[in-house]
Amino acid sequence: MNRMMSCPTFVGENTIRREGNCTWTRVDTNWTSRDGTASDEAYRIRQTTLTVGGQHEIARNWFQGGTLDYSYGKTTASGVRAYRDTYAGGLASKYNNAPWQISMAVHAGVDNSRMSRDTLDGTAKSTPDAAFVAGRLRAAYEFSQPSWYLRPYVDLDVNHVRQKRYQESGSDLFDLKVTGNRTMSYMVSPMLELGGRHDLKGGATLRSYVAAGASFLSGGDVVTSMQLSNVNAAPFSLRSGMPRTYGNLAAGLEYVTAKKWELKTEYALRASGHYRDQALTLGRPIGFER
Repeated sequence: MNRMMSCPTFVGENTIRREGNCTWTRVDTNWTSRDGTASDEAYRIRQTTLTVGGQHEIARNWFQGGTLDYSYGKTTASGVRAYRDTYAGGLASKYNNAPWQISMAVHAGVDNSRMSRDTLDGTAKSTPDAAFVAGRLRAAYEFSQPSWYLRPYVDLDVNHVRQKRYQESGSDLFDLKVTGNRTMSYMVSPMLELGGRHDLKGGATLRSYVAAGASFLSGGDVVTSMQLSNVNAAPFSLRSGMPRTYGNLAAGLEYVTAKKWELKTEYALRASGHYRDQALTLGRPIGFER
């Protein structure tokens, strides 16, 4: 969701930032890991996402934007391997009247997976599919100084995931029939960003920033019901839980030439006890109009 929330640049020679018309592309790589606990199994996720997007000022201080993205991911757990293709898109509306910014975004898509599970009788294979929709509301305020700024903001996220039912094959007695499920979650994330402006030769500027905060999650636990496909056995359920509180940290650099071409890189971390989600981003515009 962060991909759609901001496309700003400095105004004049100060640190006041304003949204503008832009078209951009970026690549994100995520590493998510969860250590095993008494109630949850360990897993690792590696995912890379290519996103293209843009936004345009449709009325004074009002901006409308959109994105299209494709992700390829791999999940590994004890005896389980899954490969996932994700196709998604989103729309964002923003009101930017410095120092205030209010943003709203919706992001939706589908996951197509190929999963293998080791059993005592070979490998059980399946093709789970899922659909998701997420929404975000952000409110931000910027305190600007000649060479630095302070930007507190808060995000409210709503996520809904629908996992379709599927059936394994290839392992005979140990093949599972898995029912579909739906998961809803809500998250509030207060954050504080500290940034600085550095004027370079030739009219270029460099923005450096660091942001820190927390996230508080409600819901998000996944309960999956399943039963053996080829044996008359009673169904059973597995629950996969998520941490309720996270710490967030991000740091980045944004280089802007005199002709308003940009290159941005960012590292972000979300962590809670046995859970860690790291992201590395590289992005640049493919066309700008300020």
